[in-house]
Amino acid sequence: MYNPFFSQPVIVDVQQERHLRLRLPEDVSDFIVLQMLNAPLVEMIVIDSSVGKSRLTIKSQAFLRLEFEPETEMEAESATGTEAGSRELPSDHSVVRGMGQGLRLYPRLGTAPGICAAQLRTGIRLTLTPGATSLSFSQAGDSLFESVPLEHDLRLFQEPKDIMLAKALLARSYDYSESSQMLAVHIAELEQVRSDLQAFLRGELGKLHPGLSAEAMQLDSQLLKKRQWLFRTYSQQLERQSYGQAANESLSQEKLQRKLDCYELLAPPGVTEMVRRLTDDEHDIVL
Repeated sequence: MYNPFFSQPVIVDVQQERHLRLRLPEDVSDFIVLQMLNAPLVEMIVIDSSVGKSRLTIKSQAFLRLEFEPETEMEAESATGTEAGSRELPSDHSVVRGMGQGLRLYPRLGTAPGICAAQLRTGIRLTLTPGATSLSFSQAGDSLFESVPLEHDLRLFQEPKDIMLAKALLARSYDYSESSQMLAVHIAELEQVRSDLQAFLRGELGKLHPGLSAEAMQLDSQLLKKRQWLFRTYSQQLERQSYGQAANESLSQEKLQRKLDCYELLAPPGVTEMVRRLTDDEHDIVL
């Protein structure tokens, strides 16, 4: 589901405690960061776990920079213990993952996106500790981000509004036997969503991930096909079956008689009497 936003996976071997630093480059604008905070920042899955050694795959969003801190720097921080963000969570708050399990890193619920972006610029420190048959993940105590196990990840990803509307229309099943008025409403709705989707693609040209751009173009093509089918059904309802017949030829005689009775009730008495005389004396009229 999140593949369009992640970079290529990186395989990392963890044989001892290591510290992973997630940092935001200076040349990345906050506007892009605020848009991408709805999706997970990092996804890590343990693919091998043996005694004292683990291997995992790491996928992160393209704008993030992942760096493993050198051993000398780790030792210096553990010796001083005064650097901001170096205080680790207790072991009971860490996330322990085994073979085939993983987690995703999200901003904490209720935290302002601007504050999360500011902490990303200073860097997030994630500690990886191998166990006997598992791997433990923990963060600094003042971190504004949380590690969510994959099986407990119930967060809904918010796609761009125009893409969500396009998917909703494509998933809707239409009743093609509806009246021509309702079909015209459906066609107008499809055209409006297509117009918004095309404007979104033009406005975000060069900014969107290639996966999202390709998906939006496919949605536009599918909307066009659905609109063409609706328009074909709409045209068939309006066109005459034959120019040698009246437009209401398909109506039954009973319906036609009811229509004539309604016209007779609504017409003035003088007009009704004149029509009756003309129909009664039509054989006596000499042209």
